Amino acid sequence: MTTIPKPATPYPSIRNIELTDILVNSAKFPAWTLWQYNPCLILIIRRPGCQFCREEAMELASHRNKLYRNYGIKMIAVIHENLGAQEFSVKYWRGPVYLDEQQGFISAIGGGKPRWGSVVMSLFRPSVWGNLRRNLIKGIESDFDGEGRILGGLYVLHTGEQGIAYEHQEAVFGDHAPWDEVLAAAKKAGKLAKQMRTSSSKLV
Repeated sequence: MTTIPKPATPYPSIRNIELTDILVNSAKFPAWTLWQYNPCLILIIRRPGCQFCREEAMELASHRNKLYRNYGIKMIAVIHENLGAQEFSVKYWRGPVYLDEQQGFISAIGGGKPRWGSVVMSLFRPSVWGNLRRNLIKGIESDFDGEGRILGGLYVLHTGEQGIAYEHQEAVFGDHAPWDEVLAAAKKAGKLAKQMRTSSSKLV
C-alpha cells in the first residue's frame, strides 16, 4: 500500500486564492469553488512553455478520464503568467487552465513564498540530467518565453471544506509527482466524497 505524505500547506492559505479563466479573462472566482462539489487535482505550472511542465501535463491528462470516472476527480492546471497558455491548454493539458496572477498557489506550495530553482546548480544535479534525458526521449517541444525558475507542484483537494489530501513540491526542474502517490490520494479523496454523498442522502 502506498503511503501518502502528510500535506504541509495550511488549507486556508489556498482556499480564497483568486483565479481567472484564461478563456474568459473577466471571469474571476475564488479557488474553493473548484472543489466545492468534487475532489480536485491541481497542477501548479512553472511555465506553460517548459518541456518538463508539458511532459507532466500530458502524462496526467492521459489519466483524466480514469480519475474522473473512478473517483470523481476534476483536473485543472494553474499558471502564473499567460505566455503560451493557449497552446499548453489545448495541446498538452487538454483541460481547464486558470491564471493565478498573484502567485497564490506558487507561494502556498512553496511554504508561504515562491521557491526558486537555480539553473546553474541544476547542472550539478544528476536527477535533473535524468529528468532531461527522459524528456528528450519523449520529444517534448519547448520554448523560452516567460519566467521558468519558479518551482511548481501538485495538490489533490478533498470535496468541500475537508482540506488537502495530498501535495507534491517540485524539488528540482522536472521533478514530477510520483504517480502511485497521486493515485492513492485520488482514491482517498474519492472515497471520502462518496461517504459524504451517502451521509447527505440519508439526511434527506
